[in-house]
Amino acid sequence: MFEANPGDVEDEDMPRLAGPDGTAMQVFAMYRGLRPLFEPMDLVVEELALSSRGGWTLRLDSGATIELGRGSNEEVIARSERFARTLTQVTSKYGRRPEALVTADLRHRDGYAVRLRGVGTTDVPAQRN
Repeated sequence: MFEANPGDVEDEDMPRLAGPDGTAMQVFAMYRGLRPLFEPMDLVVEELALSSRGGWTLRLDSGATIELGRGSNEEVIARSERFARTLTQVTSKYGRRPEALVTADLRHRDGYAVRLRGVGTTDVPAQRN
């Protein structure tokens, strides 16, 4: 791995990978494990970051941000696989496509939380007569 001057990079399709010093190979391995999960939905991993506390965050070309949480690469990829397998079902339930994803939080033990463009979760209060 090497550090490139962003001004010298001609290929705009290259992902941005970030992490603490000494984690380059771990970050790259995680990227290689996550990238194929989103390709069937025509979504591209644009950024992947590992925080100093061990939490992973991913950003897709659609602008969506996904909090992957902490854990080994295997644990994080397993959560991401479950999410990727079900995202199309969740978005279609609301008449949307996967690129309608705004945010997702995979840090929950038994599921995940999502926010989709154009879908609200609050009820409009009933009008009083």
